[in-house]
Amino acid sequence: MPSRGLRLCSRCRVALIKVGTGGLCPSCRAQKDQEDKEAKRERQREYNATRRPEDRFYGTQRWRKMRDSFLRDNPVCQMCEPYVPATVAHHIKERKDGGEDSRDNLMALCHRCHEEIHGRRGFANGRYE
Repeated sequence: MPSRGLRLCSRCRVALIKVGTGGLCPSCRAQKDQEDKEAKRERQREYNATRRPEDRFYGTQRWRKMRDSFLRDNPVCQMCEPYVPATVAHHIKERKDGGEDSRDNLMALCHRCHEEIHGRRGFANGRYE
């Protein structure tokens, strides 16, 4: 019988491990981490397959460079001016509606204003809550 403070691995039921180490022996932990990593990769592949082509652009290096450069040049939210830092480069005319990826079609916004424009979470009766 195992001594107090030790228990069997919950996966292989062979190795003794210390209580409070997550329930898995080191070899089972490594195997589980690898399985989790592969499952995450598969979920990402499935998600990417369902995305519209215009949405895939936002994960590209080209977009990140353009966004970072734009926010560096426009550090303040254009709706909250003058003291709220901008964190989002928003397309004025959305890409799905034929909007271009040019600086002329971008607007610097804080997260709150961007969510308000798109009518997403955190807003009730036109107020951020």
